[in-house]
Amino acid sequence: MQLKDLIPIARLTGLTDEGYLVLKTYKNFEDDFLKIQDLFLVFKDNRVRIVTLTDVKVSKAIHIKIKEIDVLEEMTNPDEVKVCMAPDDVDAITDEDDEDTPLGKDAVFNETVIGKVTDWFDNTAHDVLVIVLKNESEIMVPDVDYYVVDETEDTVILQNIESFLTL
Repeated sequence: MQLKDLIPIARLTGLTDEGYLVLKTYKNFEDDFLKIQDLFLVFKDNRVRIVTLTDVKVSKAIHIKIKEIDVLEEMTNPDEVKVCMAPDDVDAITDEDDEDTPLGKDAVFNETVIGKVTDWFDNTAHDVLVIVLKNESEIMVPDVDYYVVDETEDTVILQNIESFLTL
């Protein structure tokens, strides 16, 4: 597995005195967070550490305690650490009755993979895909026929998104 394969599910927002990491989860992972056992912490310099959760507290934010306490010493600025999961782990925590979701699919434009779908939401008019590009910037693409040509098991094929890529 490569770094680009990991799916961002949250961002760190702090560290408590009791050693809990405080997370702001992305929309589609809030309910499933108690099912997660292992996470990847991706540092700004692209170092990756896999950690095992020992405790999870859910309130306004998610608080997790990790087995690998030496990782806490590496965090000079928690805001610069992404919390990710492997695609297979995301599939494992997703309920079987959930609708087919674009989460984790490659975003393809002009026959080139440009990034990965990391989230999606309903804005009352239509769904919107959140795509993290290879350069780590993020775009939001309406899930409508004008922009989304096709969706396969592993990809979302896009068109007419030139203006999104130049922002």
